[in-house]
Amino acid sequence: MAGDDGTIYIYSSESGDITRMLINNNNRSGSVNKLVLVKDDYLCAAYADRSIKIWSLQRYEVLHILRDHHEDIEVHYFFFLLVVLDNFN
Repeated sequence: MAGDDGTIYIYSSESGDITRMLINNNNRSGSVNKLVLVKDDYLCAAYADRSIKIWSLQRYEVLHILRDHHEDIEVHYFFFLLVVLDNFN
C-alpha cells in the first residue's frame, strides 16, 4: 500500500501491522500509481511524475530510478525489468 506522499507501507501478512516504510525522499515524485512485486526481492513503484523506482526488499533502499517516461506506465512494463534485474545481480 502507498500513501499520497509516495511512502510505501509494507504490512505483515500475519498480524496486519506495518513492518516497514519505504520513504520517498523526493517529494516531487508525488503519489504512487502502481506497485509490482518482482521475484519477491524487488518492488517497482511507478510515481505520478512518471518515474519508476526499483526498491530492494533486502536492503530497503532504491536501487534504480528510471525517469521521463512519455507514455502511461503499464504493468507489463515491469516484467521487462526482470531482465534488467537479473543482469544487475
